[in-house]
Amino acid sequence: SQTGTVASAFETSDVLPGQVFRISLNAQGGASGSPVFNTEGKVIGFLYASNGLTSAFAIPIDYALDVLDYLSKNKTPPRYGTGAIFGFTTLSDLVRYDNFPGDKADEIKQKFPLAFNRALTVRTVLKDSPAEGNLIAGDTLIKINGKDIGPSLYDLDKITNEEGAKGSKKITFDIIRHGQPKKVEVGLYDLSTYTVKRLLHFGKAVFYEVDDSIVRRTNSPRGVFVTNRKPGGGFYDQIPAIQRSGGGGTSSLVAITNVNGAPIKTLDDLIKLLPQLMKKKDFYIQIHNFGTEFGYNNEPYFLQNDQIRYIPYCITDGLPELYTFDS
Repeated sequence: SQTGTVASAFETSDVLPGQVFRISLNAQGGASGSPVFNTEGKVIGFLYASNGLTSAFAIPIDYALDVLDYLSKNKTPPRYGTGAIFGFTTLSDLVRYDNFPGDKADEIKQKFPLAFNRALTVRTVLKDSPAEGNLIAGDTLIKINGKDIGPSLYDLDKITNEEGAKGSKKITFDIIRHGQPKKVEVGLYDLSTYTVKRLLHFGKAVFYEVDDSIVRRTNSPRGVFVTNRKPGGGFYDQIPAIQRSGGGGTSSLVAITNVNGAPIKTLDDLIKLLPQLMKKKDFYIQIHNFGTEFGYNNEPYFLQNDQIRYIPYCITDGLPELYTFDS
């Protein structure tokens, strides 16, 4: 065990961030999942990442307790969103650069003294989401459904999930946009709608419908992407990708938009073409290369362009297989 100090209670991490907190201690690989105790011996979170030197990051225990509450009732924990991705901005920067009212900044500091002078702001908005056209990057969140939210991304997630579970179609945000107060209604959607539930293995490559994390990385519309193509298959030399370190397969962000003149918008569009493609054996695909991912954090490297690629199919590549996730 190690002793550390909570350096910041309000941090975000990952492509689709939830709230985490930073602890000043040296956690090494393998520590993920370890409980974090406070001075009273109560678990306040679980380690999930570190910089390997001076800081570790933990998920607040409240997220786990909410999940356990639903599971204890034999219910699936609800997960809803608006398509807005939130992060933290210091109030002093908002006042200095974005015409944020100084009196409102002082009010937030008084209400949330442990916030380290921070407020929730919109980092970006996912393409084709309810938030698109309603929220924009830089909006500062003041209230949700009339409740002061402060810097707590956990509270935002909890309210959003509870409203979605009750069947609410919208939530109301009080925001400040470039110094001006606004009230906006934003629709909700079930996040499980856009998860990777099916994988098609064909021609020694894997095809899937994109989830929100791919939309965030690429600003792509909903569609079909290809990844993890294997040597010897017809897609191997035709799909841009890089080799992951440690033999973890290949990584790419490549959309398949057309096959032999047929638009590909869903996995079913591609599945319907399979008998024809296997019979023809040689066909073309149109791809949009959104880039590759590399590095310890799968940082995306973008080089976007549309291309036509020629694919030879051989029966030795194996028959198509569809894998479906069953919760």
